[in-house]
Amino acid sequence: MENTFDVFACGCEPGGSGVYRYTLRDGRLTDGRYAELPGAMFVCSENDSLYIIARNYESLESHGFLYKANISGGKLGNPVLLGSTHGAVPCHISVLDGKVYAANYISGNAVCIDTLNGKHKLLSDFGKGASSPRQDSAHTHQIIRIPGTRLFAVCDLGLDKIFVCDENMHKISSADGVPGHGTRHLYFTQDGKTAYCINELCCTVSRFTVNDGIFTLCGTVPIFNGSTDIKGSTAAAIKITPDGKRLYASVRGRSIIAQFDINSDGTLTKKGEFDPQGSDPRDFDISPDGKTLICANQSGNLCIFDIRSDGTLRYTGNSVSLPGALCVKIGR
Repeated sequence: MENTFDVFACGCEPGGSGVYRYTLRDGRLTDGRYAELPGAMFVCSENDSLYIIARNYESLESHGFLYKANISGGKLGNPVLLGSTHGAVPCHISVLDGKVYAANYISGNAVCIDTLNGKHKLLSDFGKGASSPRQDSAHTHQIIRIPGTRLFAVCDLGLDKIFVCDENMHKISSADGVPGHGTRHLYFTQDGKTAYCINELCCTVSRFTVNDGIFTLCGTVPIFNGSTDIKGSTAAAIKITPDGKRLYASVRGRSIIAQFDINSDGTLTKKGEFDPQGSDPRDFDISPDGKTLICANQSGNLCIFDIRSDGTLRYTGNSVSLPGALCVKIGR
């Protein structure tokens, strides 16, 4: 008997900008629901609430917006504005006990917003990285909770740094990524002891050990082999299968999803590359049973893949149109 999961996604293009809800069943997305929301960027859920961040497309300097929608009973309610993200171009969001954590890319800060009282706390740093012009200033790209803790890790693509803060945005530590590589997104092993970071600018993956909120860089591997021209390509998303055996990474430009095996010592072995069945795979997610991968191609669709026993991906032939697809999350 197949498992059934909720799927949430965002699209940003005119004529379809908003939040989507589907049901994943038997390798297909059904029961599509849509709530219009200009500039929708990323979502996360907690209990019966879906939290959405949206950017202001009229200005790169204008603050983004935080919304909340009711998703109880299979519904997708109309998003209700909660307030500002206190920074420009929000691009990632997490939630813990009703507190929302967002990364604002252009402003180079991260924020905690208490949705009960509206108060907020900022974490920001200033400086620049090694690669101009993409690293001429701080550009926070992700804020994610470290498994088994109440600590959060913040990836700063502009500074090639990972900051660790507590739930009240007090900085605990910081770690350097590889200069010029562009630390974009982290994904943790289930025990939270190892983190893999996808680096946008050089299309690489770095491995860190994590101990009491301290990140230590252990090594970095390329997504492509040394003879591949990566000009015009930028890495995007990274995920690990629930059994912890395999890691996948997406790249825009050349538009591929790469498969790595995770060795017993945590190192990675490249196994293959797969066509995402669209261009610019901005995001993807893996179902909790480890059987399905859904890819959000910014060219305009969500595509469904079976994950075979050896980790290879098989396109099921099933996809749905989603203009400017930016993120996809499979319910857990």
